[in-house]
Amino acid sequence: MPALRQLLQHGYDTGKLAAIVADFGGYWQVEHLDPGSAWIAVNHDGHHPQIIAAEDLDSLWDTLRRVPGSPSMIGTDHTLVQ
Repeated sequence: MPALRQLLQHGYDTGKLAAIVADFGGYWQVEHLDPGSAWIAVNHDGHHPQIIAAEDLDSLWDTLRRVPGSPSMIGTDHTLVQ
């Protein structure tokens, strides 16, 4: 997996990426642009694609959980809010 190896070489937390994919993978496609640049999430549901960009994985996760239509019952600790 060259893409994963590249992320590890640049110090990205693959655990955070895995949590984002687990929490939002059914709604958003998450990708990283070139190392040192933004993370993006793309949603192709509806008439117009939605695109969100963030500096880091924590910011991306926090933004995704606030978007209408995303799973909104996910708390800041990545668990379902009761």
